[in-house]
Amino acid sequence: MADRAWTVRSVPNTRLQSNDIHVSDPDGFLSDSAEMHINTALCAIRDKADVFLVTLASIGDAEPKPFATELLNYWGIGDKNTDNGVLLLFVEDQHALEFETGYGAEETLTDAKCQRIFTKTIVPFFRKGDYVIVFIVIVFMAFRFHDLEEENYLDWVSGVSLFLYLTWVCFRQNHRVLKKADTLAKQSIKPKEIYETAFKHKANKIAMWMAPWLGVVYCKILKSRIKHCSEFQCPTCGQSMSRHGGFHLPEAHECETKIKALKFTPYRCQNGHEFVMKEKGSLYDEFQTCSKCGAYTLKLAKSETLVKVDYSHDGKKEEVYECQHCGNTLTKTVVIPKLVHYSSSSSGSSYSSSSSRSHSSHSSSHSSGGSFGGGRSGGGGYSGRW
Repeated sequence: MADRAWTVRSVPNTRLQSNDIHVSDPDGFLSDSAEMHINTALCAIRDKADVFLVTLASIGDAEPKPFATELLNYWGIGDKNTDNGVLLLFVEDQHALEFETGYGAEETLTDAKCQRIFTKTIVPFFRKGDYVIVFIVIVFMAFRFHDLEEENYLDWVSGVSLFLYLTWVCFRQNHRVLKKADTLAKQSIKPKEIYETAFKHKANKIAMWMAPWLGVVYCKILKSRIKHCSEFQCPTCGQSMSRHGGFHLPEAHECETKIKALKFTPYRCQNGHEFVMKEKGSLYDEFQTCSKCGAYTLKLAKSETLVKVDYSHDGKKEEVYECQHCGNTLTKTVVIPKLVHYSSSSSGSSYSSSSSRSHSSHSSSHSSGGSFGGGRSGGGGYSGRW
């Protein structure tokens, strides 16, 4: 988690990347999978409400409620004609969850409804430190704007909460088994047998009963590991090769492995020839090749807006990249084309930004953008503490 105290101006506005993004999680409370599900759920209700989730470790001495109101208005969450924006602000160090509603969302998302759902469903999980419950809050928001009957609503939310909690328990247990198997497999000359043992672990059997879809996912992961450990021929002598432990990677490759940019799997044949297979890591897309050391360890460290974009002028921002291996830094100036009006049947936003142009002596990049619709809030909503 980050140690910094966020301000309204410094919170990353991830909507500028795409109109399909509904989450800003700079301190990493949510997994990539959780963010994907949240974005999918909230994109489906954009015609009713533009709901956006922000999770922060700290905002310093600032009060969460005024912070949420100012942030919603600063970004303009929601449509400017209907003010249907909703901001969910989670602040860990103050144990706060703010439901900030635009003028048009106040009638549907009343203070009383937010308080009931927060007290009866969310608080018990937050007190245990299970922040994944934020996903349940998003599910609640999505379906509430689909006009469920209120008398059946709390029962439905309680059922979904129980289901997701059991899924989370299974996930943690299976994740431990998989992580342990990965550790042992790296040290063993017979990694295939280790993954076959993990495949038969009771955690998988429990998951298949309590959360079948999760059990199926882990079974597929383990089968993939087993297949990956299968023998293949040595490119030098043609003998069979198998994975082996005790292989020491160069310092740059160790760094690439540690930050999950790349994966290296060592193999050895019966004649002693060694071969290292290089694959993309889980965070491969977050890195670039460093021009100084050549390692694939260059990552965006800071992004600062220099000129705010509007309908008449291009915007400009400065991006600072830092190499996780050698410490080399690279600064890029990114020009953000001015906003243009558009109409879309599938989006609640009233405008968007086209692709960004990056100017650098080392490289350039292009990306499609998005934006909010100019919604406003007068401070309505609910403040929850646990």
